[in-house]
Amino acid sequence: MPSLTYMYGVFYNAETYGDNLPTTWADFFDTEKFTPVYDAAIVAPDTFSIAKGSKNMDAAYAYINFALGAEQQAGMTEGSGYSGVNVDAKPELDALGNEFDIAQHMEGTIPQNAEYWAENLDALTADWSGYING
Repeated sequence: MPSLTYMYGVFYNAETYGDNLPTTWADFFDTEKFTPVYDAAIVAPDTFSIAKGSKNMDAAYAYINFALGAEQQAGMTEGSGYSGVNVDAKPELDALGNEFDIAQHMEGTIPQNAEYWAENLDALTADWSGYING
């Protein structure tokens, strides 16, 4: 497997680019200079939780069950671009949306490296905040 470097949410083939990796958002979107390696998608899990001792446990469970419903998950995908978790959800997407809907392409996915994120969360958060805030 080629050596991959993770930048801006994408893995780049370090053997292809060597030390010439994108260093700015302008570089990242310059697809002539930096052809992206989009041969896999990263699946990052998310969770709902209910704090121990919550006063309205039944309402919390009802909310979670509602949010995970097929109709709500389809709407979430249509509105955000993030794939839902309910296999019965059938979002109405255009051709581009279908191309990038991970739920339809699970064979090309790799799990998020939770250990890496745990070890580097503070630095990654600071970097991300810097990028989006200029």
